[in-house]
Amino acid sequence: MIRIGIFLHFLCGSVAVLGGMAGMSNPEGVWGLTTEMLVNGPFDNFFVPSLFLFLVLGLGNISCGLVVLRNECFSMFSFIAFGMLQVAFILVQVLLLWSFTPLHGIFLGMGFIQLAIGFRYLLQNLVKQN
Repeated sequence: MIRIGIFLHFLCGSVAVLGGMAGMSNPEGVWGLTTEMLVNGPFDNFFVPSLFLFLVLGLGNISCGLVVLRNECFSMFSFIAFGMLQVAFILVQVLLLWSFTPLHGIFLGMGFIQLAIGFRYLLQNLVKQN
């Protein structure tokens, strides 16, 4: 299971880095998204969400993937934290854009898998301590 979690860290991180770079390079619209979609949200363009996507979900996931490769005891916390961030980011994005695409479902599912892996390891460690 730890390998799946590490793979998800790198996969989600890589996609988030690419998406964040694309959004920051063209904050008025990229990949079919236009600023008209942001009418329900607090942002005028895609720069701030893309920056969050790049730094937190992108570089954060990749960094945690590298740390978990060296130290598995950190894994449960990184899986839980980034699973929660992934799920929250997708849900907020869907609510702000009033749109749900298959990619939202895929990345929402990956966030829930990260959460499940993290909680599984957390429960295993709690049982070992008792």
